[in-house]
Amino acid sequence: MCDAENATLRHLAALEAEALRRAELLTAQAELDAELIRITARREAHAIVSAARSQTGGAHPTSEGRQLSEIGDAVSRVAESIGASLAPLLPGVETAQA
Repeated sequence: MCDAENATLRHLAALEAEALRRAELLTAQAELDAELIRITARREAHAIVSAARSQTGGAHPTSEGRQLSEIGDAVSRVAESIGASLAPLLPGVETAQA
């Protein structure tokens, strides 16, 4: 009877260790996914701004240039906002300020 109880306790300890390991893996995967989202959003924002600047021939002080600059700034703020929103959920992940 004592052997069965000890075997059960060992089995429970192994199950707890496995559950802890799986929880850590899920947390790490969520952190990686959030970082990928942040990087993708920042890359897309940069691509939009770069394309807009190349279409206008640089930073000319025209009405269209100002509008494109405002759009680029807004997209950059969205990317930063996504990173800032996810940061509290992910310990150890800091948001980079551009």
